[in-house]
Amino acid sequence: MSSVVLVDGDGAPWASASRVLLVFSAAWCPVGSLLRAAAEEAAASPGAVPVCLVDVDRHADLAERLRVVTVPTAILLVDGRERRRRVGAMGAADLAALSRAAGAGPAACRDRRPEGAARCP
Repeated sequence: MSSVVLVDGDGAPWASASRVLLVFSAAWCPVGSLLRAAAEEAAASPGAVPVCLVDVDRHADLAERLRVVTVPTAILLVDGRERRRRVGAMGAADLAALSRAAGAGPAACRDRRPEGAARCP
C-alpha cells in the first residue's frame, strides 16, 4: 500500500522515489477536494505508487517545469521522467490506472500531453 503526500513547503518528497504520481490541483479548483479523496483511494489500491498532491499556486515552479497548464493534471514519473499524463477531472479508478502504469513499458504510454510536453521514455 502506498501513501498520499500533500506537498507543502519546499520539500520534494518524490525526489528519491523511482516511481511517483504527481497530482496537480489548486485550492480554487472545484474538484480539488474530490481529487484528494480519489488520490487516497488510488494510493491504497494494490500495486499503487506513492501519490503526491501538488498545489500549483504554491509550487508554480514545479508546475511550469512539468508544463502543467490545466488543473487537475496527474503526471506519472518513472525514474524522474514523465511516463504518462492525464488532464481534467478524474476519479480514483483513473488515478489507480495511472499508478499501475508505472510498470508498463513505453509502448503502453498514451499520447495525452499538451504540445511541447516531454515525450514518454
